Amino acid sequence: MGHVEKNRRWWEAAAGSYQRQHGERLRRRAAAWGVWRIPESQVGILGEVEGLDVLELGCGAAQWSVALDRLGARPVGLDVAAAQLDAARRVLDREGRSFPLVQASAEVLPFADGSFDLVLSDHGAMSFADPRRTVPEVARVLRPGGALVFCTDTPWHFVCWDRSTQRVGTELREGYFGMRTGEDEETVQFQLPYGAWIELFREHGLEVERLAELRPPAGARTTYEDWVPLEWARRWPAEQVWRAVRRSEEKVPDLVGVAEAAALLGWDKRRVATYVARGSFPAPVAELAGGRVWRRSDVRAFGERFRARRESRRRPANPRGILP
Repeated sequence: MGHVEKNRRWWEAAAGSYQRQHGERLRRRAAAWGVWRIPESQVGILGEVEGLDVLELGCGAAQWSVALDRLGARPVGLDVAAAQLDAARRVLDREGRSFPLVQASAEVLPFADGSFDLVLSDHGAMSFADPRRTVPEVARVLRPGGALVFCTDTPWHFVCWDRSTQRVGTELREGYFGMRTGEDEETVQFQLPYGAWIELFREHGLEVERLAELRPPAGARTTYEDWVPLEWARRWPAEQVWRAVRRSEEKVPDLVGVAEAAALLGWDKRRVATYVARGSFPAPVAELAGGRVWRRSDVRAFGERFRARRESRRRPANPRGILP
């Protein structure tokens, strides 16, 4: 995992200049996504955050976490670089806020299973850490029903990046499969093809609810002018925001219709209909067009009760209570 140490060293050295160049705008437009700071109120991908335990991966100076704290969330900021967390502490002091700040790699999260309702990253650790290590860790610390929401550059931006000029262009320069910055770059960043992201999420119990491709408005301004020109970002998506939700641990009931219920009991469908009409069959869990649906376990339990009653009727009467 040499990329972790390489990225940590770079951010330790660059944190001061980065915050001087971008920090104030990130603070003033905190609850917003990407280099163009498109407001969450327009994107609408987070949902209600009040009362949620939130982990920000690659928090930098924690501007996003401060915004979430104002909205009633309980944030925790995590960053691999101590210098970034020092900047975050200064922001918290100035804003009069207090919440935990943790130095760690997003590839090995120092939290117990099921600690958070929301994991968020805005061009943070989900860009600079290996997704095949971060996604399993995120899934582990999320509670059932919790969400991973993160903003990164798109594969479009990645494959059109010209290393010789350090700018994005209109020609394909990098391969789509196995996307990763070269070891000669100052930092190591990661990207996956769309299908690989989806497969990785599903492998670890996360299901995509939404993918928002960000398009800045005409006349938008950014402090990241060298990263992508406005005209490029308005023609092709340079940034994307994923929302993937951890599946609930509750199992979906195994449902059967009339034909399947009859097969379980060894009956024909007309006999099932007779017991449904009598009201002695299990109550249906859903009404579908022209039919009924029952839990398989309820049908089996009904069959066992039916057989037990039938057997009891077949036993000879023993009115004197004489033992056989």
